Amino acid sequence: MRLKLFGNDSLLKAVAKLIFASSLVASCIVLAGCETTSNSAGALQEPLTVVVGMTEAEVIAILGEPMKVEEVYHDTASAQIWHYEKDVVLSSTIESDGEQERSYYDQKTGVLVTVREPIFRNESIRGKIIAELLFAEGKLVAMKEKEGAREYDVNHGQR
Repeated sequence: MRLKLFGNDSLLKAVAKLIFASSLVASCIVLAGCETTSNSAGALQEPLTVVVGMTEAEVIAILGEPMKVEEVYHDTASAQIWHYEKDVVLSSTIESDGEQERSYYDQKTGVLVTVREPIFRNESIRGKIIAELLFAEGKLVAMKEKEGAREYDVNHGQR
């Protein structure tokens, strides 16, 4: 004996299919949102790096378009040297520069309040990475990288 909740079995089947499809779509949305760039401990994954054997498209996806492309020929072989120059932050630290007093009126009490706040300075070392990548037959076969001039940047009095 079957218990009939609706007078029409086809309506019950349609509602069951709708509920199943809705839960399937909701599960897909939840699972799609679970992809992150960090592991479960919160540590960032390794950045993408260029390695010998990559295709031109893979290198462009990581580094972008080269500043200059140079065609080189030797006997019957040809190759390309891609030139890159990127500004990078080599290191960055935040240091304490002491404290300062700041006064303000408390809106609720109307009293002048003085507080001591820390002062921080951001120190960073910026530089240029200069790279030459050698491509033969669409594949990266060798690369050379050097560090350019460094710049020291200190911002004082940041709260």
